[in-house]
Amino acid sequence: MRNWETETGRYINRIENVSELLDKVSEPPVHIPKGPLTNQPTELQSYVHRAVHFLQLGSWIRARETTSAILQLWEHGNISAAAPLVRLVYEIWAVTNFLVIKLEKYQANKNIETLAKVVNKVFEGAKIEILMPWGSPATEAPVHVLDAFRELSNSHSHAMNKYEYLCESSHPNYPRYIELWLLGKEGDNWTNDKVFNRGHELLESTTSALEEAVTGLNISIEKGFELCGEYYKLNA
Repeated sequence: MRNWETETGRYINRIENVSELLDKVSEPPVHIPKGPLTNQPTELQSYVHRAVHFLQLGSWIRARETTSAILQLWEHGNISAAAPLVRLVYEIWAVTNFLVIKLEKYQANKNIETLAKVVNKVFEGAKIEILMPWGSPATEAPVHVLDAFRELSNSHSHAMNKYEYLCESSHPNYPRYIELWLLGKEGDNWTNDKVFNRGHELLESTTSALEEAVTGLNISIEKGFELCGEYYKLNA
């Protein structure tokens, strides 16, 4: 008999594979010191440190934690709560890609002011008063997520449409919520043929978006670490 466990369970292995993929990301280049620093870094090196911290913590580890949460919610039948987190992973990919594109452009233009602007936005961008770990407030406006998706759309033309699709699962709109609720443990309506067909369409789209985001994110992080390593050596 069809129920939420038999039908949503089809996707668990794919989510587990995505989670494992995030465990395979390389560490930052070993020649970039973690701190505390014994020597004063150059201006470029200081931005490299910020970029690396974002790539490792704000991107890689955050995506790993979020994907783990998606898996736990999914396994417990809380599909409507898991879906918004897929959007978050997609956003992390977009912003990470945005940063890495700017790091790549620095190779050609050597415009440190432009690089600094983007690095600072991802490292300490906030819309309200947020304290950084050392106690001082974040002072930058964040990268606008739509700017990040416009950049991502240059290489993934469907990215903006996919993001808007995922947004419906995150907004307090009843129609998409009830679609997802009927697929989970509490609303379980998989014996309904229309719910069955529509449900697998939604779960496939959501799961494939997560797979795409994590695959792209891994590529961006690895490239970002590589560029940061090169720039740090240049200023050693």
